[in-house]
Amino acid sequence: MVRDTKYKRYRNGDQIHISVTKDFADTATEFFRFCRELGYNPSEVMRGAIADWLEKQKEIQRIYKESQMEKSDMLGKVIESYERSVLYEE
Repeated sequence: MVRDTKYKRYRNGDQIHISVTKDFADTATEFFRFCRELGYNPSEVMRGAIADWLEKQKEIQRIYKESQMEKSDMLGKVIESYERSVLYEE
């Protein structure tokens, strides 16, 4: 197996740390309070949110790449049609 050494490979039990910025402090406080009061596991909630976000971003990238390929194909057809009509005077 070829390992991608550019990024860390996370393993079960590894911790991920985030910084609470000034504009996020109130949200973080409310989030942890909400989780504690209703019995949610904050780590599980964050893991789920990260997984959902990643899947959505991958889908957005896939759709974008497909749209770019379709544009390229369409542009190629327009150019080809133009060349035929101008160069070959169809």
